Amino acid sequence: MDISQELHNGIANWPGDTPFKYQLDTTIDESGVNVGRVEASFHIGTHLDAPYHYDNDGLKIHELDINKLIDRAQIIECLDIDCITVSDIEGIEIEAPIVLFKTRYTKQLDAFTESFSILSEGLIDYLKQHNVGIIGVDTPSVDAYEDDALPVHHACNRANILIIENLELSKVRAGIYDFIGLPIKVIGDASPIRAVVKRV
Repeated sequence: MDISQELHNGIANWPGDTPFKYQLDTTIDESGVNVGRVEASFHIGTHLDAPYHYDNDGLKIHELDINKLIDRAQIIECLDIDCITVSDIEGIEIEAPIVLFKTRYTKQLDAFTESFSILSEGLIDYLKQHNVGIIGVDTPSVDAYEDDALPVHHACNRANILIIENLELSKVRAGIYDFIGLPIKVIGDASPIRAVVKRV
């Protein structure tokens, strides 16, 4: 099952980021083929953050071990929780190296919403203790919109945990899945990914 957002002209971007724009530079009528180009922030839609996004000394996308992005994933439902903490999930056995958090975030793909569930720094430490190497959320960020200090991003960096944002989890349930979510091989701070899961 595809758990990625569809990129299209008009999809909401993080305020201040370059919006997504696809256009044809050459058309079939002109030259026999359609040739398009894209302009956008790397943080548009479903994407993987490289540590370089929040650490000048961090790895860039092309330097990451993509094998970690082909593995078992556990989807955990945390509905109606403003800030997800250890107490919200400590009754759940962590069974996979990738953990995806499904919230009740209401996506309006063409309008950015500033209010969404976030993760706590303590939760990141807890997940690290349970051998989690990647976390994913169905929201625009693991940190609050107004928090420029990015404490959860930095907690992930210290814990060597990668971050996936803007997943589409509305049609999947809690459980264990096979997961693939690969970035393009780009020298950059982030990359869109096509994320898919299959129930185990």
